[in-house]
Order: sequence, then C-alpha cells, then structure tokens
Amino acid sequence: MAIIGMFFQDGLTGSAWGDWSLYTDSPLRAAEEEEKAPPPFDPAQQVKFPGFDSVPAGVGAVTTPPGTYGFLALFLASGAMELGVWTEDPSKEAGDFGDPLGLGQYNEEFRNKELNNGRFAMFAALGIISADLFTGKDAMQQFGL
Repeated sequence: MAIIGMFFQDGLTGSAWGDWSLYTDSPLRAAEEEEKAPPPFDPAQQVKFPGFDSVPAGVGAVTTPPGTYGFLALFLASGAMELGVWTEDPSKEAGDFGDPLGLGQYNEEFRNKELNNGRFAMFAALGIISADLFTGKDAMQQFGL
C-alpha cells in the first residue's frame, strides 16, 4: 500500500518523497491559490490624487479642470524652485550644479551621460505628446498596454 502511495505521489509531484506545494491541481488548493493571487497589474489604471478622479490620462489632463489647476500649481512650484533654489552660480559652467549628494560621480563622463540621456528623454516625451495629440491615445495606450 505504501509503495502504491509513493508511485501516486511521484506521478503527481515528480518525486517519490514529493513536494506537495508543487501539486496545485487539487480542488482544495485551487481555492487557496485564488485567494492569494494579487490582481493583475494594469498600467492603464493610473494612480490619481483625490479630487482628480475625473481627469483623463495624457495631454487631456492639462486641458480638463481640475487637471488644469494641478498643472498650474506644478508649473508655479517648478518655476519657484528654478528661480529660488536651483540658481546658477556665475563661477561655474552653465548647468553645473555640482554633486549635491556627495557621491563623487560628477565628472566629465557622468555629465556627458546626463546630457545624452536628458536629450533622449526630451525627444521621447515630445514623441509621446505628439502621438497623443494626433491619435488621442495616452502613452500607455500608445504602447499597447
């Protein structure tokens, strides 16, 4: 009787001694697995701030109230940071803000990487915004997600 049980277990789990956690076909385990499984990730369901639930995704967020007010607040906050906190130092090159975290990574190679990646990001953002204006689909819809 024991050897028959071991054959059965080997057939189900791939080992005579078995790892029963691998056997998921049991109706008892199926209910257990369904409860533990998180919902699938859907990037089209973006996180929204309270009060901004009705604002569409994409460029439409800037032209639809209250998204317009949020954009204006972000624009003013970034302008204040540019004028007050991140000011240029006349003794340094333009765009040289040094190494604010003290990581020792602000050298010529790092600056070139930062410039090239920043330029690439600007072209990518321009492409996504242009496609949104042309097709009416936000970035996630453009990528088919």
